[in-house]
Amino acid sequence: MGRIFSSKFCWGVAENTFSPVHILPFDDRFECESEQPHVELNNSDIAEMIKKSGANSFLFVLSWKAIIKNEKGEVNEQAVQYYKQMILELKNKGLHITAALLSFEVPPFLLKANGFTKRNAVSLFEYYSKVCFERFGQLVDNWITLYEPNHYVYFRGFLQNGVKSRRKKLSEAILTAHNLLLAHGAAVRAFRSMELKGKIGIALSVIKFEPESAKPVDLIWARIINILMNKWFTEALSNGIYPFFTRLIMFLKGVKFHTRRRDMEVISSNLDFVSVSYYGKLRISHQSHINEISDFTNAAIVDKDGFLTACYNIHRQMHLPMYIIDNGLHTPPLDKSDAIKSDMSKINLINTNITSIESLLLNWVDIRGYYICSLFDNYRYLSSSGKHTGLYYIDNNEIIAKDSASAFSNIINKLTERKTDE
Repeated sequence: MGRIFSSKFCWGVAENTFSPVHILPFDDRFECESEQPHVELNNSDIAEMIKKSGANSFLFVLSWKAIIKNEKGEVNEQAVQYYKQMILELKNKGLHITAALLSFEVPPFLLKANGFTKRNAVSLFEYYSKVCFERFGQLVDNWITLYEPNHYVYFRGFLQNGVKSRRKKLSEAILTAHNLLLAHGAAVRAFRSMELKGKIGIALSVIKFEPESAKPVDLIWARIINILMNKWFTEALSNGIYPFFTRLIMFLKGVKFHTRRRDMEVISSNLDFVSVSYYGKLRISHQSHINEISDFTNAAIVDKDGFLTACYNIHRQMHLPMYIIDNGLHTPPLDKSDAIKSDMSKINLINTNITSIESLLLNWVDIRGYYICSLFDNYRYLSSSGKHTGLYYIDNNEIIAKDSASAFSNIINKLTERKTDE
C-alpha cells in the first residue's frame, strides 16, 4: 500500500472556524457558551501537536471578521500579524500550509446587509481575498476560496430568518449560492492576476439524500435536493452552467433566479484542485425543507461505498487533483478519565478513508492529500452537544492526545517506512 502514496502526499490536520486556534485577543466571536475550560495555545504548541500527529500539512480558515474591521475595508493589522506569526512558525516546522478564506462566519457589516443574498457581497469578498493574498500570499501553499459553500447556503446561511414561504426560502438559497460562487470566481481571478506561487481551489462537501419512501413526490424531491446540494456547485464550477432539471423545476414552481452576462464565465475560472468531504446519507421526504435539515451531522458515518462514489463523481465532473477532508466524525460525550480511550469510531473512519484513498489512487484518481478534521475538540460543538471531533482533548491546563492521534501517526509512519523500504 505504501508505494502508491507519493512522497509529496499531504498528510494533514484541519481546523475550522469554531476551534480554539481562532480564540484570539482581537476576535471575540468564538466565546465559548459552555463552562468547559480550555488552554491558551501558542503557535509553538499548535506546531508541536501537528508534528506529533505525524502530519506534514495544516489547513485552517482565516477570519474575515477579524481581518477586515468594517465595510470601508479597514484592515486589522493585529489580526494580520497574528496570522503571519502563526504561519511562519508552522512553516519553520516544515509544514505545508493551506488557508481557506471563508467557511461559515461573515463580518457583522455583511450580515446587516443581508449577506450573500445581495450582489455587493461579491466585491466585498473580492477585496478581502486580495488583502489576504497580499499579506500572506508568499507564505501559503494552497488557498481555498470557499469551505463547504453548500453548508453555508442551506445549513448556516440566511434562510433561517422567519420567512414562511418555501418558494422564497429556495429563491434566497439559490441567489446566495450564485453570489457565493461568483465571489469564489472573483477571488480566483484576483489570485491569478497577482501571479502568486501557490495554488487555489475550493472545498466541497457531499451529502447523499435518499427518498424516505417510493412515492413519486419523495423521489423527485430527493433528486432536486441532491442536485441543489451537490451537482449545482460542481456543474457551475466545471462547465459554467447550472443543471437543467433543477432550473426547469424552479421555473415551474415560480422560483425567481437570473444571472448576468459573464457570471458563469467568472464562476468557472480555472482551478488547481478541489477538496472533498463526504458526510454520508440522509433520508428525506417531500415535506423536508432543505434549510431546516439541521441534523446532517448524524450522517457523518463510516460509509466507504458512498465515499468512493462521491469522489468518483467529482473526479468525472471536475477533472482536478483532489484533497480529501474527513467529515469531522463526532465521538460520544466524554470526560477526562476516558478521553484517551473514547474515539474508536474516529480511528475506524481514518482507516476506512485511507483504504478508500488507496482504491482511488489505484484507479487513477489524482488524490494529493488527506486531512483529519480536526486537530482539537470543537468547543462550539461541545457547548451544544457535548460531542468531540478532535485528535486532542483539551481540559484546563492539559492537552491529551487521544488514541486517534496515535493511530494517525502510526499509519503515516508505516506508509512512509514502507515507501522508503521499497
